[in-house]
Amino acid sequence: MSRLSRQTFGVRSHDSTIWNPSLPMPTDHTDLHKRRLLLVYIHGFMGSEASFLKFPAHVHDCLDTFLGESHIIYTRIYPQYKCRGEMKDAIDQFSTWLAPHEADDLDIILLGHSIGGALAAGVTLLPPLGDSAQHTKRHRILGLVNFDVPFLGLHPHVAFSGIRSLFQKKDAMKETIPDELQGLEEMDTSYFPTVTNPNFDPSFENDVRLPARGLLHDVGHFLHKNIHHLPRSIFDSLMSYYKFPGYLNRLPHLRRQYKEMMDLEAAESANSRVRFVNYYTESTGRRKSPAKANNQEVNSYNDDHKSSCTNIPKVGLEDRTRICIDTPKYQPKSLLSCCSSSSIDTSHSRAESNTRKTRTFVLKPSHHWNDGDDSLWKAIQMEDVDEVGAHQSMFLPGSDVYDRLIGDAVSNIERWVQDDMSARLLQTQEKIPSD
Repeated sequence: MSRLSRQTFGVRSHDSTIWNPSLPMPTDHTDLHKRRLLLVYIHGFMGSEASFLKFPAHVHDCLDTFLGESHIIYTRIYPQYKCRGEMKDAIDQFSTWLAPHEADDLDIILLGHSIGGALAAGVTLLPPLGDSAQHTKRHRILGLVNFDVPFLGLHPHVAFSGIRSLFQKKDAMKETIPDELQGLEEMDTSYFPTVTNPNFDPSFENDVRLPARGLLHDVGHFLHKNIHHLPRSIFDSLMSYYKFPGYLNRLPHLRRQYKEMMDLEAAESANSRVRFVNYYTESTGRRKSPAKANNQEVNSYNDDHKSSCTNIPKVGLEDRTRICIDTPKYQPKSLLSCCSSSSIDTSHSRAESNTRKTRTFVLKPSHHWNDGDDSLWKAIQMEDVDEVGAHQSMFLPGSDVYDRLIGDAVSNIERWVQDDMSARLLQTQEKIPSD
């Protein structure tokens, strides 16, 4: 990247001769002394920027309020990428995209859904380029927030659920879709925030956008491009789509990679530690009847007086530990309010699910090792859907599950940032010579 003459915001990046021009400049000059926090969302297999719905906007507003005094919050949704070929290629492409935007005053947290989290882990574990004595890894990643990421492979039940869905009648299939998903098109659009914050998903100069041609145009483009060797091209194309998720079948590699991530999570040095959490779904299976006892409660999106509260554990500010999310009339900044102290409690949802057998989309550490530690894996209870339905509906708004997911994710990020700030302060004090 060449030096830019236009006025840009950012202290010098790892290369002190290059300025970081990527993120918007703050309008308040007092913000120039703050650190910066960049959240990058990565979609899963065959997903897109829309896969997270409005989850990134909600999290952004929460963190902007809770960390605004010490940090400038930025959010990027990684542009849609090709879910084909080797995973290594996608990792290298993401690394190339991220590198120009890094800076010494910028903390980066990667948030991946499904195989997008595996991509984020691969980027985090990349070795440094050349002989670098300062950095143990190529990128300085503060933490990984993962959503149903199969770090240790998919649960075998997932294949049976997928095959079973192929033989279901259309009407029966509709009954298995969560009520939230069926009613998404009819939801009051005022629920969704109109984000005007320039720090939310700003474009980068090196963004690569896949052409949106549509199915018929894609087929026509493929035929025109490969007309002279069509059979071989069709075979290679199909195999390339298999190779990407086929990465999850390499269990020995997945186990080694996961252990390496846990070593980074447990690192004593603040410069080397990479924080980790994986929110995985536990589903009770498809409903046995089309009507649910609590159907009206789940679908009450148009009740202007409804308010749901997401609890956040106390992490340093005693007078503020809970987020209140007003639905459906959500507005940026009005999302948050200060409430009394409490902590996240999912015991009630667990108690309800204990009477029904639950299944997971992913394999946990305890599935692989007798002494496997699941403490960094947090269950998200999903009622009346199978593993695939639960996996695909994590970000549907309007439910207590969604609110708790926001609250716990924000709480973890806030705690990680504060821990990192404390470690940096201690390092600074240790460098000051004593009299």
